[in-house]
Amino acid sequence: MFIKRAIIKNSNVFNRYDFEETLRLTIGAEYEIKYTDKYIYLEIYDFEDSFSKMNVVSDLLNSDFNTTFTILLVPKFDKFMLKLIDLINGSGVFNAYQVLNSSLIKGKIKKEDIPSYLENIDKELINIFTIYYESGLNICSTARLLYLHRNTLNYKLTKLSNDLDMDVRDNLIANFIYFLIKII
Repeated sequence: MFIKRAIIKNSNVFNRYDFEETLRLTIGAEYEIKYTDKYIYLEIYDFEDSFSKMNVVSDLLNSDFNTTFTILLVPKFDKFMLKLIDLINGSGVFNAYQVLNSSLIKGKIKKEDIPSYLENIDKELINIFTIYYESGLNICSTARLLYLHRNTLNYKLTKLSNDLDMDVRDNLIANFIYFLIKII
């Protein structure tokens, strides 16, 4: 099951019922939503091709509500992701990997500020993920390279996903994790 997480930032007040109706009609998948004063936390279940669909959602929200929304696709909900969304100027859809990368380049974030998501993760799982990523997220190719059965590889990737609380099979999350591995 693919679970996509997004943080939505909006500075204006809007009708929550109309907002959720727009989401329901656009997304076409089950979701959970939580509102805070500044952010909206959105979890969408069994949702693939999230970036392009979220661009459609963003366009609809911006036109229907006559306001701007910033949507950040995130691997997990935490304070660091809130820091990333606050670094974004403008509206639209962004992913955590892109924002983190550009923020590091521009000096808005230092390496020391990045949480140690990988600190307590088994090094074997990190190595397996690295080979999986460098094999184009292809299970069969990775299994062949590692001399593992594909079910064993799937088990290990699922274990890594559970340990990180992030779905490592998701392309955007895989980019984020691989980036963390390379910069640390």
